Amino acid sequence: MHHAASSFEFELDPSLPPTVRKDLSLYRESVYTEMCYLRDKGGRRYRIVDGERVRREKTGSIYRFNLEAELFLSDDAPISVDVENKSVRGQVVACEDFRITLSLEEDLGETVTSAFIRAEPWKLLQALNDRLKTMNAAEHKIAVRLMQKGPVLATKWPISKVDAGQAAAKAHVRE
Repeated sequence: MHHAASSFEFELDPSLPPTVRKDLSLYRESVYTEMCYLRDKGGRRYRIVDGERVRREKTGSIYRFNLEAELFLSDDAPISVDVENKSVRGQVVACEDFRITLSLEEDLGETVTSAFIRAEPWKLLQALNDRLKTMNAAEHKIAVRLMQKGPVLATKWPISKVDAGQAAAKAHVRE
């Protein structure tokens, strides 16, 4: 489902100043677009092999795989597994050394010879978007002020004259 910028603005707290509502709406739309891209097409794929079903559950099945490269994924991290011509969503149960245990929403049979796993970083963007939606003028006074005043709070220079980037930050630290 695609949201128009106006529907993003409609979801925001009416106590926010109009300019802040407009900016937040644009931020949320951009985050949503990126989230959809990562959910549907993004994420690096890693090959997993020698999968064995550990057990079936009400909501799917638990599988243990060998990894061809060592991965560091946190427990409960959302993932998707691409096997043959289908993609199955799930989450990491455990990931140690070159072994990974996954809870998948669908059963893939007793064994899975080879598949690909993708981490699902879009979940973080979804959480960010949800958090931005809850912003209100009473509880987030500093954030609202920063959005309205921006660099004026830190410098008298116009934004176009403010040094930016890694090199400027390093030079500033050395001063």
